[in-house]
Parts: sequence; structure tokens; C-alpha cells
Amino acid sequence: MSATFAGRIFSSGRIFSHATIAGRLLLLIALFQSLCAAISDDFPEIYNSERDRNAKPMAAEKAAASLSVPAGFQVSVFASEPMVQNPIAMAFDRRGRIWVAENYTYAERQQRFDLSLRDRVLIFEDSNNDGRADQRTVFTDDVQILTSVEIGHGGVWLMCPPRLLFIPDTDEDGKPDGPAQVALDGFTIGQDSYHNFANGLRWGPDGWLYGRCGHSCPGWIGQPGTPQDQRVPIDGGIWRYHPTRKVVEVLCHGTVNPWGHDWDEFGELFFINTVIGHLWHMMPGAHFKESFGESMNPLVYERMDMIADHFHFDTSLGWSKSRDGKATDHGGG
Repeated sequence: MSATFAGRIFSSGRIFSHATIAGRLLLLIALFQSLCAAISDDFPEIYNSERDRNAKPMAAEKAAASLSVPAGFQVSVFASEPMVQNPIAMAFDRRGRIWVAENYTYAERQQRFDLSLRDRVLIFEDSNNDGRADQRTVFTDDVQILTSVEIGHGGVWLMCPPRLLFIPDTDEDGKPDGPAQVALDGFTIGQDSYHNFANGLRWGPDGWLYGRCGHSCPGWIGQPGTPQDQRVPIDGGIWRYHPTRKVVEVLCHGTVNPWGHDWDEFGELFFINTVIGHLWHMMPGAHFKESFGESMNPLVYERMDMIADHFHFDTSLGWSKSRDGKATDHGGG
């Protein structure tokens, strides 16, 4: 995602067009984890799950300084540990505040999720416009399996598979007006590839709330209580929800593990995929290639491929065997 405020560009890893960007690039969050004590309160203590317990992550300022960016861009730190930890997603409200989703419940493969922990949503403000966060508010710390946050229509939208939640905040004071409401349910979490779950809440240019889902976490989504035969099937891909009509649609199926999307100046949606092909042009009704399995629709003749002109892994070895870092780095990520 990218957005311009006071001549600065904030980025959370989503695709953005260089042709429409001017000025400085301000890195919102240093996405480098360190397991230090949480700032506040009764929040569960975080433990170190790294194999090398003596490893020390790079300091945020040093990490920002080590990044290479095109001419005319600049990277700086907006917030870092212990002010923010384990950030997984973020969004902006109309006041320019930055809302960050912190995820702690995602755990090692053997455990999948540590439900003794909780996830939370933080609000950051830069009151003196110096490019650094100086105010931090905890909006909620009572959610789990949090993958995304978005603001609008009188509250905060949270993707917490298997549910899409809405927490009202009509006066925009940064405090919940009531408990979380379930807008949608029926998303699933795969037993093995449990990182493919629903994520990526973003408002589209058409006013719908868009999201993504991986191939390993198929589901049947709808409002709570919707009968099975009236639910909408999803087998990976891009979906959207209308906040006032309360209608959900799946726009395309396929790929494996989408974790980023954006629109160009013509309203065309593009999304990335962290396995197999990495750049895709979303077309309503499309069935895209997956790395395994069959399409949900047995009548699909041929599934569509990515639009990139190269792969980000060594195709002679295959995706899994090429993950030693060398081929991946050479391919661009």
C-alpha cells in the first residue's frame, strides 16, 4: 500500500506505481523483529522462538540506512521496537493516523497458533510532523489470528480468519464503541499451509472492501447464519465485501499465497503471489494457475498464468529446493 501525506510516501509492501509517486519515501515500520518486552499493561509476555537465541536483529536505523532505493527516494524510520512489534499490516484513517496490526499468535509449524497470546491494533500519530511517531494508542488487544486492518464506515475492519470482524468507532476517538461484530465467516485455515489464510483488507476504487486468500485455505463465506447452499465458495484469489449492502463476491480463484494487491490509475487490480509466479493481473471470473490441485470448477479448460516475464526462483530446481537464498536473491526476492 502507498499513500502520500505532506510530501511523504508510506509503504507497507504493497505494489505502487513509480510514475505516480513524487518526493521522499518514508518507511512506515521497520519490519524487523526483536523479541523485547511489550511497552504496556497486562499484554501476554512475548517469548523468543528463534533457534539462535543469541542472535540480535539489526537496529531499525541501521536497517533503513542499508536499503537501496531509486534516485529521489529516501528511507527513514517512523516507528520501531519497543513502540511497535511484529507488525503485519497497516492502514491510514482520514486524520492521517496510522493503524498497525500486530500479530503474535502465529506460531511454529508444530503449534500453528499460540492462543495463549493475543494480537492487537495500535494507532500511531506524528503530532509535530517530524516524520517520527510520538503518540501510540492501543485500540484493541483482544483479537487472535489477526492478518489485516482497514478503517472506514464508522469503525475498524479486522481480518481474523475464519472471520471478518468490524469494531465500531463512530466518533473516531480511537476507542471501540462496542464489541467486535462478525461481518463474514466461513474462511478456513489450512492444516499444513496455514500461512495462506485470508488477508489484505483494502478499500477499492469502487467502494468495496477487498481481500485476498490462499489456495490452501478454501472456504465457503457469507454472513453468520447463512445456509451452506447460499454461501460463496473461494479457492484462493481475490474477494470483496460491500459494507452497506452486506454482499460478498469472489472475483477470481487460484494462485497459491497472495499477500499484496493494488490498483493502477485505470482501476486495474494487480496482485503479488509469494509462491510460483509472483505478479498477476486480476480479471473478474478468472481461474489462475496453482502449484498443485485442481480448480474448484471442473469445467475450467485452461487456467491463466502470471504476467511477469521471469520467475523469482530457480525453475530447474523447483520452488522448494531453490530456497537456499542464492537463486531467490538473483531472481529479485
